Amino acid sequence: MRKDFCRTFISVLCFAAMTGAAAAEDAGTVVTSQTNTATAAPAVGNAETVGNAPQTPAAGPSPADAPTTAKPRSNASELNEVVVTATRTKEKLKDSSSTINVVSEREVETVKYRNAAEILNRLPGIYSHNFNSEEELTSIRIPTSFSSPYTLLLIDGLPAAGFGESAGGLLKEINADDIERIEVIKGPASALYGNNAIGGVINIITKRPSATPSTRIWGEAGQYDRRRGGITTSGMAGSLGYYVNLSAGDSTGWREHSGNEKQSAALKLVYALDDASLLDFRIDYLNSDVELMGSIEKADYDKNWRQDYNTFTYVKIKKTTPSLSYTRTIGTGGELKLAALARDLSHEVIPHYMFRFNSVTMQYTGILNKIEGSDADVQAQYKQDFTPMRSKIVFGIDVQQGSSTVDTYNLAITRDAATKKYVSYTNTGLATSYGVDTGVTSPYLLLEASPLANVRLSVGGRRDAVSYDVEDKRGLGLGGTRDFSKTTGKAGFAIDVSPQVNVYGGYSQGFVAPTSSQLFSGRGANLGLDAEKADNYEVGTRMAFLDNRLKADVALYTMTIKDKIISQTIDPVTQASQYLNVGETSHKGVETMVAVAPIDLLRLTIAYTYSENKYEDYKDLAATTPYNYSGNWMPRSPRQHANARLAVLPAKGLEVEVELDSVGKQFADDTNQNSYQRPDLYNLRTTYEASAWQFWLHVMNLADRKYASYVSASRGTLSYFPGDPQTWYAGVGYKW
Repeated sequence: MRKDFCRTFISVLCFAAMTGAAAAEDAGTVVTSQTNTATAAPAVGNAETVGNAPQTPAAGPSPADAPTTAKPRSNASELNEVVVTATRTKEKLKDSSSTINVVSEREVETVKYRNAAEILNRLPGIYSHNFNSEEELTSIRIPTSFSSPYTLLLIDGLPAAGFGESAGGLLKEINADDIERIEVIKGPASALYGNNAIGGVINIITKRPSATPSTRIWGEAGQYDRRRGGITTSGMAGSLGYYVNLSAGDSTGWREHSGNEKQSAALKLVYALDDASLLDFRIDYLNSDVELMGSIEKADYDKNWRQDYNTFTYVKIKKTTPSLSYTRTIGTGGELKLAALARDLSHEVIPHYMFRFNSVTMQYTGILNKIEGSDADVQAQYKQDFTPMRSKIVFGIDVQQGSSTVDTYNLAITRDAATKKYVSYTNTGLATSYGVDTGVTSPYLLLEASPLANVRLSVGGRRDAVSYDVEDKRGLGLGGTRDFSKTTGKAGFAIDVSPQVNVYGGYSQGFVAPTSSQLFSGRGANLGLDAEKADNYEVGTRMAFLDNRLKADVALYTMTIKDKIISQTIDPVTQASQYLNVGETSHKGVETMVAVAPIDLLRLTIAYTYSENKYEDYKDLAATTPYNYSGNWMPRSPRQHANARLAVLPAKGLEVEVELDSVGKQFADDTNQNSYQRPDLYNLRTTYEASAWQFWLHVMNLADRKYASYVSASRGTLSYFPGDPQTWYAGVGYKW
């Protein structure tokens, strides 16, 4: 099985890191900071710092090590800012034909998000639902579900999840204190990143070792017994650059059955093997135990929104992820990058959304899933710059191999009819057991050139070959194999109209292969499914005036997804359903980000999204009430979303930010017969820095509005997932 290979691979990575340490000691070189895995590389003779990737080893701190000032900042574009995600190599933002938003380290530090929705909802085009504690569901431009892998999440350029796994809820696993910056690429990115990147890419770029030794310890307490804290130490030990981050948190939660615990750790080691190459090793550990809450019917929400029907649902995750990368500058303009990652995962969950009532046995049923898995990712890439027309060629290959065992147990559930609570369960035995092997091999090519000094053209493509091999360990005849292959392309342009105005546009394709659950093991699995395919067109402009005191980004896009996989009724009597390629959806929108800083002490930032997400072709004719959904809005996709924040810096070291988040009306189901209008929410964040100390006080949902963060409807019954009430947090940090 590939599982043995993946676990052996983890050991090899750790051994390689030790070998690299010995080599670095022999070389006697000094490293001041670290290169991100598969994102950026050293460029000899150029001391420019890109993101958190130093471009040459050098004695003393890099520009990114300079102390933070009170200079206004925002997510709107600075045209000469350098990004690393759009082309998998460093480039100036104004040369990119993609819509890009960047969240800086300073903003991550200011927001100190507990749930990813707090930071990502500040960007246009993001759908991020808060499920209390740290649980969230995030997607870009496309309304999604936990089973639809439309958004690719990367950590330092490497996938945060195994192939076919939805990354929409994985941001909770990343420690916010470990983030240097976040780059968000909008629209299909399959031509460079392959499957799952149909909506876009979120690249979490982690912090690097510091040039001088430093340690920071911090702690935070909040209402409802919410506590978290951590310690970070970084610096140099001879030729070794190191970064260590430890954090932990727990909460009893404000709702019934809403407790959670999480411990995480990260170790990063960096070596300069010589003047032209860097070796980077990182290992992450996560241990998470969360009580899973669910939605409640609207009538119960109106009476007591703290209640929950669930008393025993949970998800437990243990994950270890080592990675190793090697980057070398070759000649003039050449750059070789090799990266490898291994992931060992243990996942156990009783999901409330799988509870069913059997009308024959008059019994409520559910499932317990236990997953043990390992996977490995290997990347090889070469980039060559040429002087004529500032041309560039990037080519490489990604290889992923994964192996997991999925055991599903049947549960007999007891429900209290009066309170509607699921109070206990009995494990009635193993229902299914699958061994799932996945494999992906994906070569890609990107070409860029500037035929005119102010014009940048790009074209690229990628070929993905995907394979599933599923073994039915119980011999029920439910296993099998499926292969998918797809070539996707992209083409785009970027033009400097003036030093202050940049316009861009392009065409890109995307695809998403069915998941193993949709093909083999889930309810309504269908081995005959085809991949979903997307075509996207977009244009935009980036503007920066008055020494970046006035900045604006505007993007317009239109995308169509064909062969949409939807769970559809196939038997009107039993109401049995099956995944089918029955749908076509359209996605259109305008995304705007404006930032104004008239003086250093005042900053206003506004993010606005107008979007239309509709079913172009979707009919459920076998349902009890046959329905044609064509032309309907997709559920949980508000037409408008606005986020505005005003920051005031009235005194040295003091910053006060007031944030408004406004969401338009959204439908709760495919019929569009049930809708919800969320009230506007206000948040207050106050931070004070004095010498080595930092203090903060945050009040979320300042006006204490009662609201739902997620709405749904089934058979005419509207259900709400309650959002958090007014909640305060206070924290302190000290750095030496």
